[in-house]
Amino acid sequence: MRTGAAKAYIYSEDQIEPGIITGTRIKDGSLQGVDIADAVIPRLKLIDQSVGPLKYNFHNNKTFTLAGGEDQARAALFDGTWIWVVLRMSPGGLVRMDPKTGAYTVYTLSAGNDIPVCATFDGTWLWVGMEIDPGRVVRVNPKTGAYTVYTLAAGESVVTCAAFDGTSVWFGLATSPAKCIKMNPADGTYTVYTLAAGENVASCVTFDGKNLWWGLETSPGKYLKMNPADGSYTAWTMAAGEDLPYCAAFSGQHVWFGLQTSPGKAARIVIETGAKTVYTLPGGYDDCRSVVWDGSYIWFGIEMSPTSLVKMNPNTGAVAVWTLAAGENLARGAAFDGIALWFSLFTSPGKVIRFLPDAYYP
Repeated sequence: MRTGAAKAYIYSEDQIEPGIITGTRIKDGSLQGVDIADAVIPRLKLIDQSVGPLKYNFHNNKTFTLAGGEDQARAALFDGTWIWVVLRMSPGGLVRMDPKTGAYTVYTLSAGNDIPVCATFDGTWLWVGMEIDPGRVVRVNPKTGAYTVYTLAAGESVVTCAAFDGTSVWFGLATSPAKCIKMNPADGTYTVYTLAAGENVASCVTFDGKNLWWGLETSPGKYLKMNPADGSYTAWTMAAGEDLPYCAAFSGQHVWFGLQTSPGKAARIVIETGAKTVYTLPGGYDDCRSVVWDGSYIWFGIEMSPTSLVKMNPNTGAVAVWTLAAGENLARGAAFDGIALWFSLFTSPGKVIRFLPDAYYP
């Protein structure tokens, strides 16, 4: 149904001007079939004063292919200015990318600082964990790429995930039982919390503003709610077939885990009680390896070739799926910069997708 024009404002880095947008209104007030020239620069915020934030496709979906030897893009995050992507190489690499243009700088770590797989940002420093024995983490100045290395003790191996709780930086280890590292960002000193027997391989972590939530890569899967003040926690075991939590995100109301199952599954957790609802993806969309919240919808990157991106309604579990082009495989990292979604692809060379979805909401 055609509804005519919706008045909006177009905000960009270098211009503020009123605009008129026309299209077909759908149920949440967004518009489809937007009549704006493709020449409009990528980073736009469109706000209809009557219905709130709108999202559109400006044909700025783009694949940035890294140079030869810049392989296996893994974790991704946005630090407020730059998109960062971790390269799982030996030695490791860190990509700092301009979200407007895709121009990037690669910082190569020194010998021995190998196989980085996870990252978090504490408001000042970028923190990266390495999947080696013993584990290592690096604290990176995002302006210069200068870094400090902190090596963990013997038996504290294979750093797999990272989060910041507002005070401390946390890392999960793929040990049996799993270990959770609480690190002081000022000097790298840390405390280790060892989980109970059978609570193995801390594969993912997210912070809900009060507690940390850990996913354990077990079958069936397990998840924990941890008090960051003292490391005390409550654990839950998932049902049979709800296996191998791999990625985690907080949506402002729920914690979400992506599971490495066939087909893929998404677990939505009530943070007050730990109660879960599990949504099964359509057949053929297997193995959730990355997850991100865009302020309205939860997104999963699927371990496929070519990869698929699954957009899920957080209230109903209804999904829309985008399958990328041939050669755009294995979405292992995800981030949201306030406008665009970013997915890092575990390819050689690595690829980074800037994704502005169509205005379609399940």
